[in-house]
Amino acid sequence: MGRAVLSREELGKELAELEKQLEACCTLCADSIQTVVSSACSLRVEGRERIEKVMERLQSLETEDSYVQTVRENQEEELHKFKQQMSETQASLDYLHKHNSLLLQKKENREKLISTLMADVTSKMSNKKQKVAALHEASTWYKQLLSMHCEYSDAVKFIFTNVEPQDPDRVFSFSVRHDKATNLWAIVECNPRVEASANLVEALNQSNEFSWFVRSMHREFEGMAMRSLYQVG
Repeated sequence: MGRAVLSREELGKELAELEKQLEACCTLCADSIQTVVSSACSLRVEGRERIEKVMERLQSLETEDSYVQTVRENQEEELHKFKQQMSETQASLDYLHKHNSLLLQKKENREKLISTLMADVTSKMSNKKQKVAALHEASTWYKQLLSMHCEYSDAVKFIFTNVEPQDPDRVFSFSVRHDKATNLWAIVECNPRVEASANLVEALNQSNEFSWFVRSMHREFEGMAMRSLYQVG
């Protein structure tokens, strides 16, 4: 059977209904499109913001990397300077150690030399003191017992009286001088001349017994006086 033919009124109603449906569909599509567009715009804004944040972060990272690189270069430079200073300090310490060793060696050598010189001076002073003490002892003893006195110049002169019984005022004398260079005694004058004076001085220089030497010279003078008395008799 064929489809019934619609009347104009029914056709008009169907067209109106179709138009409403189309209009509703267009409205729905327009809303959907608007929603999509809004979503797209929102996504684009959000994406742009994210991109800007990423770019800012990248720029911040680049800045931090540059800062880290600068710090690292500065640290490497400081490390190089420190190593150089350490090397110079070690060289200075080595020089000071060597110089100090030389100074210590010189000090030890100087102390040894000073000790040697002091020992030599002490020995010489001791010998000199012994001679002076002996001279003083002999002089005091003979002044008290043998009517003797001394005269001092560049030599020491011993003067005796009361040696010869027949002539107590007769003077017997001898002079001795000490040579600092040789540390020896020598007779420079003897009146009257004593034959044994050379041997007596030699014994004096060996023993440093000055009082013995003075007594020996006095005995020689006494012997000469006794021989003179014997010859007169």
